[in-house]
Amino acid sequence: MSLISSIILFATTVVEASADKDDHFDYFIFAQVYPTAICQVDNDFTPDSCEIPNGTTHWTIHGLWPTRQDGSYPQFCRRRGGKFHPSELSPIEDILTSEWPNLFPHKSRSSLWKHEWDKHGTCAASLPATQGEKNFFSKSLELHRKYSVADALQQSGIVPTNENTYQLKHIDKAVESALTNGRTIKVHCLKDAKTGEYFLADIRICIDKDFRPIDCRGKGNRYPRTAKPTYQPCPSEGIRYIPAASGVIAAKELSGLDSRRVPTSGAGGAKWGVYGALSSLAHLLKPLKFLSIYLASRLVF
Repeated sequence: MSLISSIILFATTVVEASADKDDHFDYFIFAQVYPTAICQVDNDFTPDSCEIPNGTTHWTIHGLWPTRQDGSYPQFCRRRGGKFHPSELSPIEDILTSEWPNLFPHKSRSSLWKHEWDKHGTCAASLPATQGEKNFFSKSLELHRKYSVADALQQSGIVPTNENTYQLKHIDKAVESALTNGRTIKVHCLKDAKTGEYFLADIRICIDKDFRPIDCRGKGNRYPRTAKPTYQPCPSEGIRYIPAASGVIAAKELSGLDSRRVPTSGAGGAKWGVYGALSSLAHLLKPLKFLSIYLASRLVF
């Protein structure tokens, strides 16, 4: 066995060993993200590292995550959930591409779905409504329409603009009054390290196993594992909610192109830092390229 094969086998063993044998959970976190903000603060740590696909919805799905009351969560429940099969999503693939897109062009568009299924979807299999790939992703799409953050914000006059900023309490109130019957939510921003500006980027709604809103507790904050600043609690005021034309142009606004690759500056990008670091390492250590990409795909949140 070659050295590279041995390393990959070892890495696979380590990752799979972290699989959760206890798939018990108490509720879901349903997370939605604003792609424009993600690409705005992206700093091109890796080439072509942020891309908004053609036809992407205003706010997109980040994930549907089984979570426990103590803030922990099961992951990689392969024993119950099974392996990812892209063919099972063929009937809803176009909708997923629009509402649950991969913003990173160096990976296939199904790579994010695979990750979300492997890490989270497999642990939701104890419920009939989310058992199996098609059910899990179809339910997520249903929730995206039912709990539309974009609509809730717009109804309260919170719209993308370059003219002013917003207060956190107004964002909270807009979403909680329109979608959760007053149940508390979690709002996260991305900070541009160069300008110090905070951009509205991530809103999470907590729902019970009957998919009804519940209060989001203080525990259970989930952030990508990276040394660089990424999702973090928003400040009480001065939150920017920018339109797509401000430094980031969505592909649907461009004719003749499938997507828009956005070169931007500013640290704190919302790409997952582990992936960026390992991908950059691959350029320097080409023999380990496949290992670095493999590990990154398993560690990305």
